[in-house]
Amino acid sequence: MRHRNLLAALVVAFCATSAMAEVVDATIFTKKGEVPLRLELAATPETRVKGLMDRDSLAPLDGMLFLFPSPHDYSFWMKDTRIALDMLFIDAKNAIVHVEANVPPYTKSERASGRDVVAVIELDGGRAARESIGKGDHVRYDLPPTTKVQ
Repeated sequence: MRHRNLLAALVVAFCATSAMAEVVDATIFTKKGEVPLRLELAATPETRVKGLMDRDSLAPLDGMLFLFPSPHDYSFWMKDTRIALDMLFIDAKNAIVHVEANVPPYTKSERASGRDVVAVIELDGGRAARESIGKGDHVRYDLPPTTKVQ
């Protein structure tokens, strides 16, 4: 019986570890300096749909990087998202072209940039203002070679 419980615990631990999202380090270059980030990747339709739903908080450097296979005017909403978020819309030149600041939890109205973007970063609500992140700032991130944007 003890062996079965140990095996079950190991299987659960392995599955939790293997299901963890890829994380990349990123930097936003603002007029006031560099802002370091640690971003979970959302590069597939499934991970983009899930996003930051069902989270109760984000660590100080954490957020999510949504990557898209082609430029488009993508929109976001806050279904089942329990925390306020800032949404940074990023064009093909890695410039922030729009910021949706402090979007309230559970908001069902869509938020978009009105321009074609290839990525969106979500951060805890209010962080863009606290860090002076705004339109025209640039983002740098290096994707792992295994990342496939779908």
